[in-house]
Amino acid sequence: MGVPISPDLPLHDAIVRAAARSDPCAPWIHPSSVALILARDAGGAGGAVLRSLVALSFTLALRISEVRRLRPVDFDLAAGRVRVYPSKKASLEPVWVAAPGKAMEWARRALEACPNRDPLTPLTTLSSRALNRWLRTELAGTRDQDKSWHGLRRGRATQLAHLGVPIGDIMRVGRWNAASTARRYVHPWAD
Repeated sequence: MGVPISPDLPLHDAIVRAAARSDPCAPWIHPSSVALILARDAGGAGGAVLRSLVALSFTLALRISEVRRLRPVDFDLAAGRVRVYPSKKASLEPVWVAAPGKAMEWARRALEACPNRDPLTPLTTLSSRALNRWLRTELAGTRDQDKSWHGLRRGRATQLAHLGVPIGDIMRVGRWNAASTARRYVHPWAD
C-alpha cells in the first residue's frame, strides 16, 4: 500500500514521516538492487538485453507489458527517446518518451547485444512470468529478492519522490493521468 498523502503535505515530507512505519516487504525495488543487477556480468547477449531492459524499466518507469513490446525500431538514439506502447488495448496509440542519457546508453547496449535482430521483432520473447522469474533470480540475496518487475516502476516513483521531484513530474515519468494514482506508487524510503 502506498503512502497516504494529503494535498497540503509536500510529497518528500510525507515519505520522511512515513518512514517510521516502513514496511520491509514494500513492493518496490530499491535503486541499490538495480545497481547490483546492472553491475553483474551480462551472461551473453540474452543477459545483456535483459539487464538493459531492467535499466530502461527503472529509468522510464515502464510496465512489464511495455517492456515486452519494445523493438529495435522503437529507439530513436539520436533524439534520445523511446516509443512506448502504453497498453495492450489497440485504441491507445504509442507515445514517444524522452529518455535521459543514461537510459539511452542502456538502450544502445541492448541493441548492440543483438545486432542482427529484425527491427520489428521484440527485444525479448520471454513471457511476463519468465521475466519475473529471471528478475527474482537476479535479486537473490538482496532485500528485494521476492519482488516482481512492477517493483521497478514503483521503485522509480519512490526514488523520484525521495529526491524531491514534484508529483506532476513523477506523473509524466510514469505516464499516470492522476496524481492519486502516482502517489500510490510512492513508498517510504529505506536505505
